Amino acid sequence: MTNAKVTGLLPIKQQKGIQTGSFAVTGGIARDSFVIPETSVYNPPPGPPPVAVYLPPPGPPPPNTIPFTSLPPSAQPLRETFNNRIPGGIEVDIRSAGLGVMRILPDETIAEGVLSLLNAQDLVTLSNVSRILYIFARDDQQWRRICLERWGRAGSVSGGLVFKGTWRLTYYFPGTMNESFREKFEFARVHAHCSLTVDGLVSPYLHAKWCRCHMDLSRFHVDTKLTTAETTIERVSGRTLTAVQFQSRYESLSKPIVIAMDGIASSWPALTTWSLKALLTKYGDIHFKVGNEYGHPRKVGMKFSSYVDYMLQQNDESPLYVFDDRFAEKAPDMLRDYEVPSIFAEDFLSVLGEERPPFRWLVIGPARSGASWHIDPLGTSAWNTLLSGRKRWALYPPDKLPPGVHPSDLSSPSTLYWYLEVYPFLPPELKPIEIVQEPGETIVVPAGWWHAVLNLDQCNIAITQNWCGRWNLDGVVEEMASSLENKYHKLYWKFRQRMIEEHPNLGFVFDSFGRTTDPLILAEGYATKGEFCQGFTSEPAKWIPRINQVWEREFGHEGPVEEEDVEPMEHLGENPIYFHFESERVIKFYSHLGRGLVSYASEVDALTSIGALPQTSLLHAVCPQMVAHGMLFKPGPSSWPWPYGIQTHVGSEESHAMGESANLFTPGDWINLTNWIGTVLRELHRTPVRQSKIILQGEDTTSRDWTVYLRKRIKAARRDHTRWGHLPSALISTLEDYIQQALPAISPNVSDLGFPSANLLHGDLTAGNIIGHWKLDQTSQRNNWVPTHIIDFGDAFLAPSDSDIRLDPLWDMAFLYVTTLRCQVSLLHRLLDIYLGCSSWRSKWSWIRERMCAYVLLWSYEAGIKGIKGNAGIPDGIDNWHEFEVKVFGEL
Repeated sequence: MTNAKVTGLLPIKQQKGIQTGSFAVTGGIARDSFVIPETSVYNPPPGPPPVAVYLPPPGPPPPNTIPFTSLPPSAQPLRETFNNRIPGGIEVDIRSAGLGVMRILPDETIAEGVLSLLNAQDLVTLSNVSRILYIFARDDQQWRRICLERWGRAGSVSGGLVFKGTWRLTYYFPGTMNESFREKFEFARVHAHCSLTVDGLVSPYLHAKWCRCHMDLSRFHVDTKLTTAETTIERVSGRTLTAVQFQSRYESLSKPIVIAMDGIASSWPALTTWSLKALLTKYGDIHFKVGNEYGHPRKVGMKFSSYVDYMLQQNDESPLYVFDDRFAEKAPDMLRDYEVPSIFAEDFLSVLGEERPPFRWLVIGPARSGASWHIDPLGTSAWNTLLSGRKRWALYPPDKLPPGVHPSDLSSPSTLYWYLEVYPFLPPELKPIEIVQEPGETIVVPAGWWHAVLNLDQCNIAITQNWCGRWNLDGVVEEMASSLENKYHKLYWKFRQRMIEEHPNLGFVFDSFGRTTDPLILAEGYATKGEFCQGFTSEPAKWIPRINQVWEREFGHEGPVEEEDVEPMEHLGENPIYFHFESERVIKFYSHLGRGLVSYASEVDALTSIGALPQTSLLHAVCPQMVAHGMLFKPGPSSWPWPYGIQTHVGSEESHAMGESANLFTPGDWINLTNWIGTVLRELHRTPVRQSKIILQGEDTTSRDWTVYLRKRIKAARRDHTRWGHLPSALISTLEDYIQQALPAISPNVSDLGFPSANLLHGDLTAGNIIGHWKLDQTSQRNNWVPTHIIDFGDAFLAPSDSDIRLDPLWDMAFLYVTTLRCQVSLLHRLLDIYLGCSSWRSKWSWIRERMCAYVLLWSYEAGIKGIKGNAGIPDGIDNWHEFEVKVFGEL
């Protein structure tokens, strides 16, 4: 409900219609001629208008939408009355008298929950009941719904729908009129409404709705005084940006940018020839697809000339807009007026030829139109070049759900409504990334990013295209393979076949989604690795019998576990993990994927060793406890034993992984985290480890050996980095030599660098494995993030006291630095100070830096090199490892 003062957002024209103390409904008059005069064709402004700010309301509106009888006498608002008394001298509550039994419903419920179910005849009948219902029944947005449901579908009206100034008139006269209908139409137009004023009615809902339908957005700019580096999009020149630079600096990092007109659209004929008047002259008879974001049908059948006529007359809250993916087939010469920028030329979906899903659109719409919050389909990225008008964009990264939006809903609020009702109340840390796109500019929206668009000018024309490059290929493949829509699932197999034929070097991307020959996955009833892993979350019922087998074995005195008693943990990856509510335990099954039995043994031994520490140890409060573990089935040559571990659940309802909050950290939060993790690491690495009681066979035994693991990683490093594609080829060609220099011994001696060897390494100290919560500081009255736990020891390495193995603590610190601490050099220095309790490491810094860099390059997960690229950056053309070290780890 809007009850706000608005600066920069004003009704287009101050009509005699809705006033503060009364409502009046007067004639909504259509134009005499439906041919656009030359003077009506929109011309864009010479430059951006002044910045305007939408001010939130000072407080909630009067509780007029709450039934008076539900409020205590002291809270009941004063009732507006007629100017005169009705017979008998009784004062009348005008709203209650006009609505009858519906008076207990809020205005919004009456309009959107009751009247939205009625047809045209019902609304006409209802408008005769009372003056209040007349206002509701003559709401033109109600008639828009009725009109489009009746006449909006292509073919419903010969020649397409023609707007007549109001949707109510359009309902009764939907098409092109001949002379026999002209006289009836003129009579209906002149008598479209009787003049009716209702004094004493105050409806914030209807008033807000009217304002949104008549709002002028020409001055609705982003307030640059309130923006920060985190809430703005980088603008770059298109003249000097190469495809390699774009992929390295932006696409591979999933980073949105705006590219200036120079070098992209400056040479396009469309930039100067696609005025509304020119397009109307050339393509007026073409039936472009007209989108209807709210209601049915989603596509409205209109000639382009009829759409332009509608666009210049309408007063809709969310206007119809041209959104046509087949415009090039209907008007092939339009393709000559622009070209796909060279930086977007790599598009693997082109291997599908004419079978590829919709990928390019002509977009035309008036102010207030646009797109509500959404993610582009099939994991594709998008570029959008604006040819005329201005668009306000708001974006959130993939892991940040826009406030006020629920993924389970079939639709989200219109962008204008969101800006008026949600945006003003967001704290700075929850504001979206924003920009106003000017003519000629191209915005790039990476795959998976939430975005909403609001058109600001009277006419906005753009070209947009979705593509699949190397850096979002994995997402596109996963979306296609797992799509519930049969057409995309079938398309996946064609895409897979043609990609392997034309780009065999990328065939590995499809390994998780192709039909598997893995007998263990097939035995579980799945055809692909991807379906197998998705089943952990989507089909928890399949795991209830196995959980009950474990429960019977370990906790026989407890009752059976029902499906509603457990919940899949988020981000399951390759292992099924479930939380049991009543016991507050976590049961983790270890699949054969990844490290399998090695991961099981590592986590059990790590947590068992921590559990054996004195009760005064810090780690008891930081790490989960291993309650029970075992093998569900006996190991066999063609079956999987499904090892399991049952742990205590750490944290509280307010706890969450650090990765969800790190973007909101203050410098103080980062320092507190570093102090905490430095202390925890010191204690963890000193934990005494005994010889494991878990007996593994064959290769599984050697995989737990630190030196064997390093040898394997050294052999695989070049292959992995070539596949990932983040390092320049000059560095990849000398990678093996660099690692041999940094690690002259397979199991390096850390004592020469001033570090004691470790007994236990966590192995995966990323932000997803550090748990904490926000806590209000009573002194400063601001929230601080408090780290409390570390989880997931499946990648741990252990050095029993009676073995010759010596683990390097820098292994943990290297990944912690590039992923969790985001390559902040000052935090790394602090971490080393706290860990050692002194600064002796400074004299050995160049060797420490070299070894940590080598360890990151040896990590088996892409997250390590992506952490470097995203947080420190990898300069284009760099060919020297020393320069790379300094760039990533800095100098003292």
